[in-house]
Amino acid sequence: MKLSQDSKKNKSIDEYSIDLSKNTCPNREQRANGTNVYYGKASALVDDAKKGNVKCQERKFQQSGGCVLNFYLSNRVTTIRDAAVVFNAPVGCSSGALGYRELFRGVPVELGRPAQYNVNWLTTNLQQEDVVYGAAEKLKNAILKAEERYSPKAIFILTSCTSGIIGEDIEATVNSVQPDVKAKIVPIHCEGVRSRLVQTGYDAFWHAVLKYLVDEPKKKQKDLVNVASMLSYTWQDRLEIKRLLGKLGLRAQLLS
Repeated sequence: MKLSQDSKKNKSIDEYSIDLSKNTCPNREQRANGTNVYYGKASALVDDAKKGNVKCQERKFQQSGGCVLNFYLSNRVTTIRDAAVVFNAPVGCSSGALGYRELFRGVPVELGRPAQYNVNWLTTNLQQEDVVYGAAEKLKNAILKAEERYSPKAIFILTSCTSGIIGEDIEATVNSVQPDVKAKIVPIHCEGVRSRLVQTGYDAFWHAVLKYLVDEPKKKQKDLVNVASMLSYTWQDRLEIKRLLGKLGLRAQLLS
């Protein structure tokens, strides 16, 4: 769905509110009129943003972009405990998880890293034939293999440019295999070409978590604060967030 700049201005906030009946959320370009470049003075940026005059510009060359899948999701989802990740993608799309695994292992156990924790992921290794004929069976087999190999509580499915371009029906595959799997299957629509703003990956991830994993709380803990841990947070940042909230009498629960 593409919206003109004028139609974006006329959209109410309610029309872009969280709708968990949908498979995923709107892009940042739609929901927040986001941009990856701004032409103008810094002093005018806030005013232009309030007026809806900040939008993605068509550019012949840019170095500020990134892959929605790899920039955030492969680096954060793979560190969730008791979970496995299936990259529904060519094998190269999962390579970023290797580097983050090594970084994660470098965090001292004394600072809170689980000593026995391992990063678990598989890839469907999509090929040219899959682009032509579809890869539903490959995805189903990868989900079953993740269940057999890791016995996780959740299995995250990360979509890619390839699965998005061919229009693979991820939900249909998930619904067909879920009865045979104990883990909750969580499809995340994070195709690399979906948005020019990698922050769309944050939104897609949290939409999926709320839709498939989070239940209505039976009892609210007034001193507990959920903190979404983004890619830019280092382990030291997490400790500092806990310390600062602790000064206010609050307990921080860092998610992802």
